[in-house]
Amino acid sequence: MTDRVFLDTNIFVYAVDCAPIQISKRDRARELIHEHIETETGVISIQVLQEFYVASTKRIKVPLSSDEALEFIHYVSALDTVTPSLDYVTAAIGLHQKHGFGTISNMAGKA
Repeated sequence: MTDRVFLDTNIFVYAVDCAPIQISKRDRARELIHEHIETETGVISIQVLQEFYVASTKRIKVPLSSDEALEFIHYVSALDTVTPSLDYVTAAIGLHQKHGFGTISNMAGKA
């Protein structure tokens, strides 16, 4: 069994960032996204999609249009999307308190 991997917002933003300084990050991000779609091991959250939309349409040097961002979101929707419940969030906080892990990492690890 292959471990599932939580993909954070930055990976998606790097994948669409056309700034010359980001070329290596962009290429690697695209590889990771493709790999995790193909192997069905990638996990994202609704929050990641929301953050991606804002960052990709407003915060990168060459912003995407709303339609381009939406098209990319449809593409990555092939990844498993988790919507944490209150129990999920409190369990992640409990793991953070017990082990010192970041709560997002714990939530992704439970996915």
